[in-house]
Amino acid sequence: MSRKKPKFGSERDGLAVLGEAPHALQGKSFVEARRWLARRIRIGTHCPLCNGFAKIYRRKITGSMAASLIVLYFEHRRRRSWKSWIHFETVTASLSRKAALRVRSRMLSVLRFWKLVECKTKGEGLRGYFRITPAGRRFVEEKLRVRRSAYIYNNYGLGLDGGKVGITDVMGEKFDYEELMLT
Repeated sequence: MSRKKPKFGSERDGLAVLGEAPHALQGKSFVEARRWLARRIRIGTHCPLCNGFAKIYRRKITGSMAASLIVLYFEHRRRRSWKSWIHFETVTASLSRKAALRVRSRMLSVLRFWKLVECKTKGEGLRGYFRITPAGRRFVEEKLRVRRSAYIYNNYGLGLDGGKVGITDVMGEKFDYEELMLT
């Protein structure tokens, strides 16, 4: 007995398949729906399987991210421990207002896609805890250059791209929302 693939937009075991398919996908297989999505995911579209917005974002390292990494680096040095978890908001609370505005971009966690920081994820109430990685230390110390951009889909890193940059190369870079949405 051969098992038939469930068709997109059909019912199986009395349950409707999730999502509202574009007309062209009605009655197609999940494989065909995934192919349809793969052709459109770089510009952004609604997923025909879950109806969520699907887009691959290209993120660049910005000056604000680099400044946040430097603050984390110096806090680790102050504590004389590279292994301790640091609550970043507590550290930035002691900075001057101007400096705090520069590093409170909430983008420190994005640096995990370059493996420059680790984010603590186990346990409740642990948001905002970070530690710098050996690669992050070398990046701050200008001993390491990394790819300029990371490709991110649904909070997962898909890979890095672009020429290699050092920390001094990105310090003047500002976050550009329009560029992010157009890539």
